[in-house]
Amino acid sequence: MGVDSEANQEHRFPLPPLTRLFPFWFTVAAALWSISIVYAWNSDKAWEAIQKDIIDPLFKSIKDPVAVDWSFILGCFTVPILFAACLGYLILTNAPLPANQISWVNRIVAFIVRFRPASAEEGYHIAKKNQFLIGEPNFNVLALFIVGLPFISQCIYFKNSLEYTENEAVEYGWDQERLQRERTLSVSYLSGWIGIFALMWFLIPVARHSVLLVALGWSPVHALRIHIWAGHLSFTFVGIHALTMLIVWFQDPIPVYQQFIPPANCWAWNANNTSSELEEEGEIHYGCSWQWFNLTGLIAMIIFIILWVSSLHWFRRRNYRLFYLMHVIFGTLMLLSSLLHYAFMVMYWLPSITYYLASTSPTLIQALASRYRGGVKITKVVAIEDSSGCVEVHVDTANDAAYALNRMPSQFVKLCVPKISVVWHPFTVFSHAHDAKTLRFLVRPVGPFTRELTNQLTGSIRPVTILDGFYCGANRCQQALLHDHITIVSGGVAITPFLSMIPALIREISSKPTKSATLRSISLHWACRENGLLLYITNNYLSNFQEQAAAAGVKLDITVYNTNAAGTTTDDEGRRMIMAQKTSNTLDETMQDSCLNSDDSKKSSEESKNSSVEGVTFVLDEVSSVTEKYGESPCTNIPTDLSNNQNTDAGFGMELGRMMPARFSTIYWNIPTFVAFSLPIWLGFVLIHETYILDEPVNFKELSTTAFYTVILVFGFAAFGVIVEVVVLKMRSHWPSERFDDFELEVAAPIDTTWLKEEDETNDSLVTFKVLFGRPTTEQIMKEARHAESPGIFLCGPEKMIKMVKGETRKENSWLGRTRFCVYDEPFEF
Repeated sequence: MGVDSEANQEHRFPLPPLTRLFPFWFTVAAALWSISIVYAWNSDKAWEAIQKDIIDPLFKSIKDPVAVDWSFILGCFTVPILFAACLGYLILTNAPLPANQISWVNRIVAFIVRFRPASAEEGYHIAKKNQFLIGEPNFNVLALFIVGLPFISQCIYFKNSLEYTENEAVEYGWDQERLQRERTLSVSYLSGWIGIFALMWFLIPVARHSVLLVALGWSPVHALRIHIWAGHLSFTFVGIHALTMLIVWFQDPIPVYQQFIPPANCWAWNANNTSSELEEEGEIHYGCSWQWFNLTGLIAMIIFIILWVSSLHWFRRRNYRLFYLMHVIFGTLMLLSSLLHYAFMVMYWLPSITYYLASTSPTLIQALASRYRGGVKITKVVAIEDSSGCVEVHVDTANDAAYALNRMPSQFVKLCVPKISVVWHPFTVFSHAHDAKTLRFLVRPVGPFTRELTNQLTGSIRPVTILDGFYCGANRCQQALLHDHITIVSGGVAITPFLSMIPALIREISSKPTKSATLRSISLHWACRENGLLLYITNNYLSNFQEQAAAAGVKLDITVYNTNAAGTTTDDEGRRMIMAQKTSNTLDETMQDSCLNSDDSKKSSEESKNSSVEGVTFVLDEVSSVTEKYGESPCTNIPTDLSNNQNTDAGFGMELGRMMPARFSTIYWNIPTFVAFSLPIWLGFVLIHETYILDEPVNFKELSTTAFYTVILVFGFAAFGVIVEVVVLKMRSHWPSERFDDFELEVAAPIDTTWLKEEDETNDSLVTFKVLFGRPTTEQIMKEARHAESPGIFLCGPEKMIKMVKGETRKENSWLGRTRFCVYDEPFEF
């Protein structure tokens, strides 16, 4: 994306920074308000104050106690968070938000808690800056404060609940056996209520294009920790609820099976509670409502157990497809059966359910429409030789998607190929400097889906491919510019997030005056065991970065680790400076050249076979490897560029998700999305408020009515999504579309490489490129960062490598307000 003029920037970003932060602060305020109400329930004095100052004045005209409870929960938990979401869809634009919204906290802490300056013994003299709260937040800690502590604190209420039971025992004259039963029931009911309450926000992090995550600058992958914590916490307390209810069943005088299997009369359409349910207050009721209550609870618990087991990490890693399908199916059944078990819990789940349906339904309908329109148009598939089957996929994009792709780096899309699986899989996307309007992503065949995907993509017929995007957390460029040096660590195909981030940073630094640029140097450490992938990325991307950095005067150090090389690295071996050979041709163009001049290609092939660095040979023989894979002659069989064998006329350019927040530059263009989100949110609430039966069902009619309106709610959101998609497709020719500035990426001319001296490892040049053999060590990775005042570490790769680097940073980071290295993690292994 080229540098825009000042006039264009003023047109694109009309809102002042303070206004653009409204969704962030309103979301934070809504969450803090709801959490404070949860804590207030644990204190009698605080609760009395809330009831006196808030509840009574607001709801004094409401006489029905159930209506008061409904209105209170609506005001405390539903309206604030949904209003924040609606506000986000209206105000959030594609203007860059500040990378650190609470920088004032850092300035205060950094002034109080300081690092000791580096001594002469350490070999460098810098003033280490305390970067507390500048880096990426720890989402496990956030989940603890948002979900864990507030709801675990409700256990304090067990004492009050047991005291209330003791008072009832005195009032009704219960014997010791009855008192013990009521104590157990008290613990059971409260545990079940906490389990319900813990799921109040659990669907917000997993909703498609979650606007609250965009407002907060959180990646959907990171925010998933909140969903996981909520699930585990809910399962724990619901499990306690189930176990204590079992104790009650066995203590009661009637047989256990009669506790949860309603008799024939309870299955009647309009059955009433039998007269055996004593109407006298304080007596035990064994009627249809009790048996329906227990039956639906037992079903919900069995489903919850299956859902929880299938969500565990070891299960998810071994069979992601099965985990995904079970999560969708049993998650839906668990919610439905839980609502049948205790319909009043819909009040607590209302913000989560309506938010999820309003965000996700239009997105899935758009994907379904895309499926029947032929999917996205794949313009090229490049099979990378000697890379364990990796392929690079090129996808055409619409103008708005091309602009969004180049506006923010390190984004990802969700991909679905219905012919292979209905499960969606995330892929990080990037573009090339020479082709900014083409979306690219790498596929490495490591599982059933990716193996079949590469087979389909390299076959004779292109599969229908659906993309949903873009998804991203905070702006990585904005975060990187907070530091004077960044170190990027990646492994294998996990380099993809940085193939868009590095050139964006170079452009950003070069567009600023030298004195005002905070970020002064970039170091990339990339480990790769496939020679073909290493050479392809180097020739097509890393060498371009070197040219751009040299032309812009940006210090860029690239170190590539060939982990497939035999032997270990010594001080003299594999440390010489080399400049990657700039190859403008991709592998498919190399194939075309080889067909035009077979003699030259053979000669080049022989030379490439013999090319080596310090005794380690790179195999660059594309011709022979393609011949072995596709046939005798690459001139007459399938070439490396497989686009010629695909039906490239099918499909269309990728479009942005209908519900993607921050798509446009002004509030005016946000209005349709704002309406498409807000209208079903509040209509869904009205439907539930007016039709839901909040009492315990006593017959099959009431049970069916509750289930019916729940299903109607889901289908209602789906129908609204269909309406939105039809309106967009039919009216796009009449509705004016936002005009995007034409953007071009300026590619620097080839630079003079004579200043790179192979024998000089301590070269002071701005751009350096090293190839080392063996796995990277923490000393190699952290060397440049330790010499920086405010370093940032960006990670994406195998879990072991990430843990190694994070463990090294913890040696100088602490929980007591000291942060030497800011760590930003791009999850790679899900």
